[in-house]
Amino acid sequence: MNRITEQDLLLSGETARRLYHGCAETLPMAELAAELSAEELALNAPFSNIAQLLLPPHPDIHRLMVQCGADRRNTAPDAADYERFRAWCLCVPALIGHPIPLFQQMLLHRLFDCNLTLTVENCDTIWTLTAEQLARTPLRPRDVLAAWQVKRLFLAEKPQGDLTPYRGLAEASACDIRPLFCPDGLLGANRPGFAAAIRALSNTVGRAVTDLAALESALHTVLDRFAEAGCVCARHTLPRQFTFRRPDPYHAEQALLAALRTDGRGVSTEQQTCFVAQMYRILGQEYRRRGWGMQLVLTEENTAEYAALLNYLSAEDALPRTLILTENPPAGLSFPAAYAPGCGAPEDIRRGIAGFAAAYPMGYCRSLWGNAPAYLRFPEQDYLRRLLCTQMGAWLDSGLYPAARGKEADLVAGILGRADTFFTHTL
Repeated sequence: MNRITEQDLLLSGETARRLYHGCAETLPMAELAAELSAEELALNAPFSNIAQLLLPPHPDIHRLMVQCGADRRNTAPDAADYERFRAWCLCVPALIGHPIPLFQQMLLHRLFDCNLTLTVENCDTIWTLTAEQLARTPLRPRDVLAAWQVKRLFLAEKPQGDLTPYRGLAEASACDIRPLFCPDGLLGANRPGFAAAIRALSNTVGRAVTDLAALESALHTVLDRFAEAGCVCARHTLPRQFTFRRPDPYHAEQALLAALRTDGRGVSTEQQTCFVAQMYRILGQEYRRRGWGMQLVLTEENTAEYAALLNYLSAEDALPRTLILTENPPAGLSFPAAYAPGCGAPEDIRRGIAGFAAAYPMGYCRSLWGNAPAYLRFPEQDYLRRLLCTQMGAWLDSGLYPAARGKEADLVAGILGRADTFFTHTL
């Protein structure tokens, strides 16, 4: 990646370049669900080598290496860093069209001013060059946040997560770092592992969870812990083929008891739908009482079922301030929404942005969110920003939307800046 390519990467046309360099490039980032360790950020120890940044232990990276035929001894997360890095460099040419190598090149350029391509021929040169820079000028996790202008960071935490590091982070970091409450493991009463999740919750609160009342009490205690650590938001992912059924406590408790006895194997689909709705009611009321927000990730377009759940929560005074994250917003969506395309090729994401705009007012979108692992999430955000500017530039250059002329920079700033305050200043 040379300097000219990096500067105008993915920016097609003068309008796209003006929107990016004149607006999007300088806007601070906010990450709504980062897969980073609060302990690592609090410790802020310097990185030892480039593999720790480019190749975080992650199922997607492991899968790509295996699919490319890498030696399995070098694909395991506990393999030596250099061997993993070299094995990855061997794979990269076959990953043409996949965005992760591009995110890595963007990170190399931003943090090390290195424009060498990730190939096996450049492997040792990149390894040595970056090692020398790291030895000369240590690079720490919070330095990476500063380099990408990350202003606010929500770190995904399970209910039993260790929240101790957040106490020090509030004072030590210029970035506002908060835990994000992610309790989906407690909602899958029909999935193996549910009983283990309940045991972990019991251990966290120091008392056994044996019925619905005990579960509700334990959740109240855990949410107090999260609130003390600065949490202001929860995140839920609605499963594919989601079905809503109006719950009642009796049948929800029967589902819970069956799940605890059989670790999910004895829970019917009907019981699961009742249990999930009851849990959303319990949690939604807690979130609303505390003034929290909720990120709701929709995995497919299922308008009637989503609407039924949200209407039920609203009627029960259990609907907190909610941000919908989805690739395909349901027709008639009346909630603030953000575009979450997943890990896609540029042309797919541009088509997705166009489809999102056809279903939802793009000017009221609360940003674009990806799912790249660890520190690659920040170049991914920049990648999405560039594609947004290119798509908006194409619309404007084609003459299809003359009313937006003169307001395009404000539109970009509004889209990319809204999520920063959605769960904090406006609550």
